[in-house]
Amino acid sequence: MDVRIGTSGWTYMHWRGTFYPQGLRISDQLDHYTERFRTVELNGSHYRWPADSTVEAWRERLPAGFEMAVKASRYLTHYRKLNEPQDWVERILHTLDLLRDHAGPLLLQLPANLHRDDGRLAGFLGLLPERVRVTVEVQHESWLDEDVFDLFDRHGAGFVVSVIAGREPVLRARASRLRLLQQRQPRPRRVQRADAAQDGGGRSLTRAERVPSVRGKRRPSAAVVPREHRKADAHAPHADPHGPRHDRAERGGCRPRASRGPHPRLAADPRLLEGPGRSPVPALPRDHL
Repeated sequence: MDVRIGTSGWTYMHWRGTFYPQGLRISDQLDHYTERFRTVELNGSHYRWPADSTVEAWRERLPAGFEMAVKASRYLTHYRKLNEPQDWVERILHTLDLLRDHAGPLLLQLPANLHRDDGRLAGFLGLLPERVRVTVEVQHESWLDEDVFDLFDRHGAGFVVSVIAGREPVLRARASRLRLLQQRQPRPRRVQRADAAQDGGGRSLTRAERVPSVRGKRRPSAAVVPREHRKADAHAPHADPHGPRHDRAERGGCRPRASRGPHPRLAADPRLLEGPGRSPVPALPRDHL
């Protein structure tokens, strides 16, 4: 049995001064890594597929006997959810061919919101030639079934054992190839900077206050109208010329486009509405802000 130990990537800032010597150039990190391990997961391909020239450069630097596992793109697994995979199969095979003898397994990580679908998975695995070693990481518990493991065996696919903090790993060695992921901490679903998520008094800011925008463009210099003044702003001189704005509940949650006036926060800075096709709007009095 050929046992290889490696990690999911080799370029991590927090490795400097620990695994990598202090002062080691980023361009030399791969060479330092390959002197100590025999395999590595190309995790970056999950987010951005590498160019041919980049793959060829890696191949020329890898020592004999070293293998690079390639993680399938999230556009195939998480966005398409394995639907219409033909173009991605061609792209994956091309990249594995560029790696030549250094090509390791193809890692197929299924998203956590993808429930069991034997036909969809079998359809994808059936498109891969026998020369491609593939291993599957499932994240939804509906996949943990004997029939699914039999499906892996029929296609010669390995089962990824995920060791995640706070979860009990599922240990199955059904196929001749088994890949063990390193232990990793679950990432929070949403991370915000503390100084951007709260104001000086500790109040949580609204989305509009955190990232104010005009027609999709960021406007960090625009003033923000406090919530307690917004109702009064509806009857200010810059409001809807056809009359005060009605309550959204009476309009089914939607304001007619024709009667939409400039937003109170936009009028706080007339420069936001100046330019071709725009007319200046009187600014709010300073005591309104």
